[in-house]
Amino acid sequence: MRALRYKRNDLGVYFLRTGLTDGLVGWTEEERAYLLSLVERVADFSGIEVMEAAVLEREVCLLVEVDPAAGASLEDRELVRRYRRLYDDREGFLGLTADELEGRFSDDTAVRESLRERLLARMHDISPFMKTLKQRFAVWYNRRHERKGTLWRDRFESSLVQAGSRIFGYYRAFVRTAPVRAGLAEEPQEYRWSTAWQEDRWWEVLSPRQVRILGHLDEKAQQLLRVFLRPHTAAKEILEEKPAGFWSRWPEFFCRGGVMGEEAFVRYHTEKWTGRPTAISLKELAEDAQLCAGRSVRRR
Repeated sequence: MRALRYKRNDLGVYFLRTGLTDGLVGWTEEERAYLLSLVERVADFSGIEVMEAAVLEREVCLLVEVDPAAGASLEDRELVRRYRRLYDDREGFLGLTADELEGRFSDDTAVRESLRERLLARMHDISPFMKTLKQRFAVWYNRRHERKGTLWRDRFESSLVQAGSRIFGYYRAFVRTAPVRAGLAEEPQEYRWSTAWQEDRWWEVLSPRQVRILGHLDEKAQQLLRVFLRPHTAAKEILEEKPAGFWSRWPEFFCRGGVMGEEAFVRYHTEKWTGRPTAISLKELAEDAQLCAGRSVRRR
C-alpha cells in the first residue's frame, strides 16, 4: 500500500528524506562528499533550490523549494547548460552529449520541441529530482563496490512544508542539526557534508528572494535548534515545562510526511489533495509550533 504523494502546482517547499537499505554499511567520507556534490548538480539540472541539506552515514535529508511553472520560459541554451552540468561531456539520458544536444536544437521544430519536452519532464519536480539523484548515485556506488542490487530503502519521504512560517524555521533547524543528533558532529557547521558547513558558499548561489525566505530563525526555532543540539542541557527553561523525553520525540513528528504547517494551510492543501479539509493537530507540538499534519488515503 502506497501513500499518495502531494505536490503543489505552484511554488512550494518540501522536506525530503531517503536512506540506505538494511544490510549495507554506512557511506564513507568520500561517498558522502560525492553524494552531496551530486545533490548540487542534480538540483541545478532540475531547477530546484536546495535550502538545507545533510548527508549522514545512512540517509540524506533535504529542504528544497520547487516552482513547477519555472520551466516554461527556459531558453534552449539554459537547457544545454543544465544538461552539461549533470553529465559533463558524457552522453546523457537523451543519448546525446551536451554539444550534440546544442546542435540538435538547431534542427527542425519537431526535433527541438521533442527534446525540450523530454528535458522539461525531468525538471522542476521533486519526483524526477529524487529519482535522478538516487539512480546516478546507485550506479556510481555499485560500480565502486563491484556490486549489484538495491541500494535505497523504499521510496523517498516527502512533506510539503509551509514556507514563510515558524514551521519552516523548525524544518530548517531539523535538517541543520541532523548530523549532531546522529552523533557525527558537535556543531552543525563542523559537519562537512551539509549546507551548514558550506553556508558561506551555498548562500552565494541563492537568489535575494531565497535569502529573504531563509532569513534568521525566529526565537522559538532558535530554542528548538539548541534543544536538538543539547537535548539534556540546553533550553533548560523550556525543558522544565515539558515532561521527560518530550523533545526527543520531535524528529518522529517532522518525518510523518504529507502536508505540514499551521491548521489553515494544512486544511487548504488536504482539501485540494483528498477533497476533505482535514488537519490533525500534533498536540505535543501545538503549543510551541502550531504544527498540524495532513495525510492522504492509501492506495495499492
